[in-house]
Amino acid sequence: MKTQLTVVLALAIAFSCAAQSEKSALVWVDPSDPHASYLQAAVLRKHTPVSFTTDRSKADLVATLSTDERKGSAARAILIGPAYSGAKENMSLTVSDQKTGKVVFSYTCEKSGDLARMQQAAECLAKHWGNFIEKGKP
Repeated sequence: MKTQLTVVLALAIAFSCAAQSEKSALVWVDPSDPHASYLQAAVLRKHTPVSFTTDRSKADLVATLSTDERKGSAARAILIGPAYSGAKENMSLTVSDQKTGKVVFSYTCEKSGDLARMQQAAECLAKHWGNFIEKGKP
């Protein structure tokens, strides 16, 4: 009985993984972009249904990141805390179709404070990208 249950569970997991990989688009992001690793980690953490490739020719989509950073005040960070230093990070994600160049998704997230702004902005982008893929709206 245990063996049959184990086989059934293994098959269910295999079919589930196969179904997920079929839905997943292959995305290329420029590896020389210093923020690419933040996006890739955030996509994994937020379970966004895409996969990354290092070969641009095999990609279905191309992701482009741009950032704008404003440094905060050290005095404000010391006096009232790092979350209120005035530092801001804007991170924008534009996803376009590899073949046509048509933009299929674009979103900007802004995070404030001195602690992990880039990571938070990347997770915000991954969350909204995942919502767009699953529901058709960010």
